[in-house]
Amino acid sequence: MTTQEEPHRVSTFLIWNKAMKLSQKTWRPSLTICLWLFFLPTLISSLFLATQAHNKVLSMRVMVDQALEAKTGLSYELLTSELFGFILVFSLLGLVITTLIVWALISLTILNLEFLSDNRTMSPAEAIKKGRNVLWPRGITLIFLLLLLRLEPLVLGQLGLLSVFTVLGLMSLVLFVVERKRPTQALWGALFLKYVSKKQGMGFGVFMVALSTGIAIFLLEQSLSYLLGGLGSLDATLGLSRGFWSTPLANTPITGIFLVKQALELCFYTALLIYLPSFLLTLYSESKRRISESI
Repeated sequence: MTTQEEPHRVSTFLIWNKAMKLSQKTWRPSLTICLWLFFLPTLISSLFLATQAHNKVLSMRVMVDQALEAKTGLSYELLTSELFGFILVFSLLGLVITTLIVWALISLTILNLEFLSDNRTMSPAEAIKKGRNVLWPRGITLIFLLLLLRLEPLVLGQLGLLSVFTVLGLMSLVLFVVERKRPTQALWGALFLKYVSKKQGMGFGVFMVALSTGIAIFLLEQSLSYLLGGLGSLDATLGLSRGFWSTPLANTPITGIFLVKQALELCFYTALLIYLPSFLLTLYSESKRRISESI
């Protein structure tokens, strides 16, 4: 006598709820991982780039003023060299931060996976070390593949980085860690739902969960952007002194309101970074192929 598997469906709120419960159980070590691999490096790099951009603008303004006073033609080669140096530093820092984010996501995935399998919380240092071993050197290709997903808004409009195909693509991290697939196999399997149970007909459900999650994150990002924009003009709205909004700190172009806005934005993305691995692992475990489908 054969037993028939009960129909199993995934729903957005079911996945969100289970992922939230999982992230609540692992948030302390997850926060430590995000602090060292995301929050502090990103904050330092943003302050450095803001200072560099300010200095470059002043330098280029001096070049323009000198050209006008001397009534000579402006050297576009000098302007281009000034811009090229900044763009190069910006690109290199962007690559470093992206690598750290992928490292953090892999470490958080390992951390959550350990809790699901053994019901124990791994230490942040142990998770970071294991994440580094998984990422290097096999995961370097995966970093560049995930970077290509940043081109999605150019094709599909300004929905944001974490829209449907990016949410689907991030599942490649789970496939890379859990199923030990090669980077190209992991991304291909994630985008085309190769890991999803076909017998249960979950493909459409998983796609809708990814779509709903992408839209939810996009709306949260837009709300954050609106809030930060309001903070930038709050002094004028409430008639407050502009000292905190316009006075540079410690002989730098950085103002107090800039630091507050950066901190709020990074806090939002830190919370998102903590939640995403829990969400991806929950979605994977609820929709993956059963053993009978692999035979």
